[in-house]
Amino acid sequence: MNFRKILLPLNAKPSQPTSYIYVSDNASTSKKLLLLIPASGQGGPGVWAPSVVVDKGLDAGSQIPYIKRALSEGYGVVCLHPNGGNVMTDGKRTSVKYHEDSKQHLRYVWDHVIMKTKASRIAVGANGDGGGAVVDLMSTRPKQVRRKLFAVALSDAADNCFTSAGNAANKRFLNIVRVAYTNAT
Repeated sequence: MNFRKILLPLNAKPSQPTSYIYVSDNASTSKKLLLLIPASGQGGPGVWAPSVVVDKGLDAGSQIPYIKRALSEGYGVVCLHPNGGNVMTDGKRTSVKYHEDSKQHLRYVWDHVIMKTKASRIAVGANGDGGGAVVDLMSTRPKQVRRKLFAVALSDAADNCFTSAGNAANKRFLNIVRVAYTNAT
């Protein structure tokens, strides 16, 4: 698994606070892409739940099994980091521009990274409020999302995300593309 770290915002000045994501080597060229979005407060890219990693191991609490399968099926993979919006700078907590919360983070990554790839079919795996970020993206970029998104798997937030999907078109679309489940961790 070869991944590279991309600092965000892109082209940030050295003095500017940054967040990051990890992308597989084939993310920009693959026709299929998997976006993995952990819940806020649940660790960094590649991790669903740090406590589950400690208690039950990497296969249960990390995104590694999903990443391996996606890569084996020809997907490019993007591991988002919705928890990287606040960093310590000179002993003070500082917000990272465009990444203050999971919704802003996903919007920025979608606009500046995902839309620059060759992917025409995008699947999303989201935990917790990562699902809310997906719904927000559907509301703010409806044509782009409906054209490219073909599957959404929501964990530990599915019902809340579905009821907050906003307009009827978003709810119909989510009804078609989503699979919802609750982690039994």
